[in-house]
Order: sequence, then structure tokens, then C-alpha cells
Amino acid sequence: MEPIADTYIDYVPVRIQRSVSHFYDNLSYPNVVLNVFLQGKVRQGFQDSARFLVNSTVGIAGLFDVASRIGLPQHDEDFGQTLGVWGVDANTYVFIPLLGPSSNRDIAGIPVRVLTNVMFYSFLFGVGLPVTVPLGILDAIDTRARLSGPMKIRDEAAVEPYLFVRDAYLQQRKHLIYDGSMPPEAYEDLIDEESPGKKSP
Repeated sequence: MEPIADTYIDYVPVRIQRSVSHFYDNLSYPNVVLNVFLQGKVRQGFQDSARFLVNSTVGIAGLFDVASRIGLPQHDEDFGQTLGVWGVDANTYVFIPLLGPSSNRDIAGIPVRVLTNVMFYSFLFGVGLPVTVPLGILDAIDTRARLSGPMKIRDEAAVEPYLFVRDAYLQQRKHLIYDGSMPPEAYEDLIDEESPGKKSP
């Protein structure tokens, strides 16, 4: 995917790349809405619902992020975070081919992410392969293009790329679960998780 993504970055105008990213973010945004409500953030849930409706209509199927301009910011929530909020620990780090870093907790979010994606239902209810297959391929290219910068940083900065990705992933997931306001004990848990030979309590 790397040469394809690099070609996409080099030759597709940035504005078009941004619209493509907005489009796929909007298709998957019902996943965010669902998990915001499951986490008990009712006010944010209604705001994220409004964001999805505004971008799906005024934003022309999500090609333009109109909602952010009117004070409805994008959030990042998924079922793995919801399980974390409910107290489920990520005890095992897993790297899934094609999908990337995950954990025993976050794996449960994969089917939820699929079932809440608008593209899944467009395929299920007869839009057809001639439309869904190219959309799926473009989604993969867009995702890989978005990851090109972080992956280059990983390759250039990390002595041990596997450990770098694992530690960065676990820290980021913990950060997302606490919405950026991690309590002191959460930092202690991270140290325990990352220390070789130590098991989490």
C-alpha cells in the first residue's frame, strides 16, 4: 500500500484528499454517536448526532466538514473505549494484519465499527459491488495515506519499531478513555503495563 498511498499524496490535490477523508469519517461517525451514548455522555451524544446530520446533508454526504465551523467538533469514540470506561482492562496487546495495533479489549470494537458504518448498509441493501468495492479500495488508500506521516516518524525515530508502536498505542488508548484527563493512578498503571516482567494487578 505504501507506493499507492505515496502516489495518492503526491498527485491528488490536498483539498480533494481532505474531502475524501471527511467523507469516510462521516460514514463511520454513527459508531462515535453510539459509543458516546453508551458511555453516558448524553449531551455530547446529541451534539455528535447533530454533527452527523449536518455533515450528511449540508456537507454533501460528509465531503465538507460544515459541522466543525458551527461549533460541533469531531470526537473519537469507539466500543473499545466504551469497554475501558466500563472498567474492562486491556491485558493483551495484539497486532492484527491489515488493521494494525489492537488489544483483547479493542478487538471487540471491530464488529461494532463495521455494523455502524453507513457503507456496510449501502452494500447490504443493494447498492452493489460496482459502487462499494471502489469505495472500499479508496477508503483503504485514504487510511494508509493518513498514516504515512506517523509511520515515517516511527521508522526514523524508533530503535525498536514494534515496542514503539505498542507503547504509543496503549498510551493513546488510555488517553482517549479518560478524554485527555488521566488521573495519577492511570499513569501508574501505564508504567506497570510497560515494565518488562511485571503484570498488571
